[in-house]
Amino acid sequence: MKMELWYDAVAQETDILLNGTPVEKNDIYGFLYPVRNYPFQSWIQPNGSWKGLEYQIADLARDEAVELVFHGRKFDYDDLCDGISNSDVIIFSFAEWDVCSRYDRLFSNLLSTFKCNDSIMRKRMSSLKIHAEYTVNFDITIPDSSWAYHIYNEADLANADEVKDIGCYFVHDEFFTTYDKLQSLLLLTRSLKIPADAIYCCFNSEQRKSDYEYYAKSFKRMNFQFYLEKDNYTRDAKDKYGLPSIVKLKLERCGELSKTLCKAYLQVKENTQNEFNKLKKNIVSLNQRDKERYQLMKQLRDNADKFRLNKIAARWPAKAVAQLSFSQ
Repeated sequence: MKMELWYDAVAQETDILLNGTPVEKNDIYGFLYPVRNYPFQSWIQPNGSWKGLEYQIADLARDEAVELVFHGRKFDYDDLCDGISNSDVIIFSFAEWDVCSRYDRLFSNLLSTFKCNDSIMRKRMSSLKIHAEYTVNFDITIPDSSWAYHIYNEADLANADEVKDIGCYFVHDEFFTTYDKLQSLLLLTRSLKIPADAIYCCFNSEQRKSDYEYYAKSFKRMNFQFYLEKDNYTRDAKDKYGLPSIVKLKLERCGELSKTLCKAYLQVKENTQNEFNKLKKNIVSLNQRDKERYQLMKQLRDNADKFRLNKIAARWPAKAVAQLSFSQ
């Protein structure tokens, strides 16, 4: 049996192919559907009622050898190998699928389209002396504070579930007053939205780091990461969990930008409707100046309509995912 797992770290979605055929939700082999829309690291190991990926594959294979091909990032493939390394029936192979780069190119293409279209629209409006009050900022940057959440005390922990689009948590030395604090961090993993190794425990001294890390090793689910505050844990976290969150936030900003421009262009079209209809109705008798104005207005309206159609490509994540063929 050949099983292929396609993991999109940006959309946090996993698709499965068996012997080259995509598995549908209602298929007898659709065992991934309870967890497929969560981060991959959240469900490699058993978690709650989920019995773990190794158990599910073994149950599916019924002692038949499984050729498991993983498509995704090297980070995720390494975690897969660590998570089911004891299996005797699974043969692993890796096919790199750089989803972050593909989405980043999609983002760049969308942003370029928006800029070009808006430039054309503003030029047409200027020629026709039409004014539209809207402001857009194409310089989109994502600060580190947007993809990581810092925990210093119990209040920060209590508010953690309310923060959206977080790729990882940084838990600082002040939080760790007792070893039981490690137990309380498991609450962050209960919904499967954040894997345990996306929780970075940061300490001021090597001794405290070693003590808490040793304690955590006694519990299988405490697969947290341990660093010193002076270490460059932000860089490591950004490489693995930050970059997918950043790309996702960029695309979401593109969606917001698209809505702003669509609304402005629709208003321009509505404001010029009567004059456009009048010119079109009398096009045979128009003088040269009015004919030129009619053509400019038609181009303006055509560009507005074109943009409103192209905005579909900026929806997140379904339409964006559809543009990334598995064969690419």
